[in-house]
Amino acid sequence: MLLARIEVAPDELERAREREFVETVRAELSERGVDHVTLDLHGYRSGSVSPEETAGGETTATRND
Repeated sequence: MLLARIEVAPDELERAREREFVETVRAELSERGVDHVTLDLHGYRSGSVSPEETAGGETTATRND
């Protein structure tokens, strides 16, 4: 199973929820073998893909490019 997670800028979240965008993304990613697509409703946040927990139990985000 292949999963795609989409993050967009917070000011573009409304556009990302429009039917035309959803259908286009779903079709394009299906052609590439993606089974499931999720939209992060928090919007794009640098480092949100790989959060790390600190010794005090707090979560900090890092990004592995």
